[in-house]
Amino acid sequence: MYKNLIDMENIENSVKGTKFKVNLNMTPIDGVHLADVDWDVRVFTDSGSRSQSIKKNEAIKIDDDNYIIPIDSAICGPGTYFLTLSINIPDTHFADNIRTEVKTAPTGVTINNR
Repeated sequence: MYKNLIDMENIENSVKGTKFKVNLNMTPIDGVHLADVDWDVRVFTDSGSRSQSIKKNEAIKIDDDNYIIPIDSAICGPGTYFLTLSINIPDTHFADNIRTEVKTAPTGVTINNR
């Protein structure tokens, strides 16, 4: 569900305050693209209770299935970074005609606290 592209070299040696980007990529579900539905991302680390929320309109659209998620490590702090995507997919089998899917994946980024 996620394809992570880090837009800088040596991110593993970065410290709190570093800003980086992750590419969110989704294969269409039943012909539905990321551009067609409402979604948001929560960014968090394994070592803290803080998180950063990014709504669809705050992400940078590359195409219908790829969005760049800007992340500021000053918000979440040091640790290994993860994304949780909550996506609302049209589905007539549900009372409100929306099926919410939630997926969590690692970004591959660790920020140090130096």
